[in-house]
Amino acid sequence: RTGHRAVGLASSGWGGAGEALPSAPTIPRASLIALERVPCAALPLPRFDAEGVTVGEYGGGPLLVYLWATWSEASQRGLAELHAARDSFVEVGLRLHALAMDGPREAARVAERMAALYPGGTGGRADRRTFALIELIMQAVLGTYDDVALPLALLVDSDGLLTAVHLGPPDVTSILDQVGRLQAGDSRDAGRWSLALTGGR
Repeated sequence: RTGHRAVGLASSGWGGAGEALPSAPTIPRASLIALERVPCAALPLPRFDAEGVTVGEYGGGPLLVYLWATWSEASQRGLAELHAARDSFVEVGLRLHALAMDGPREAARVAERMAALYPGGTGGRADRRTFALIELIMQAVLGTYDDVALPLALLVDSDGLLTAVHLGPPDVTSILDQVGRLQAGDSRDAGRWSLALTGGR
């Protein structure tokens, strides 16, 4: 199959009824390192507690954009795990933005679940523009690919460039290791299961 999306519209709630994704044990975990960093400073990140910002407007230090949804139990567990690691993220200067991929009809449920799983955290629900731009970014990085199940996370450096895509339940140790290498000027060799992203070339 060709031209497939990172997160299908039907699964997200944007184009139809939500459908169940694989549970945590069946979702592969991998840290995919981008050999060619993709600019994404202009990617808008909606927020529940304030006006939305772009990746570039976060300013200074690395940013982890975590994609999750209320219909994905694995991604909800992952959000709770990331919340538990907040102190470790603060120590290395890593910010976290939780971005729900649910459709507009699930806005209230998204806010409720995020408050329970990630209290006091920053995040919001992806609108159509953000959703479409994420698909374009993933296509630029992966080229031709099959659908990718949630959860997944995008690691962006201080210049707003996508450096890695983390697939599956978050591996906090791998993320912290990668951030350390990124700050040291070497992000390619991070993660215990690192695969290079070539953009299909």
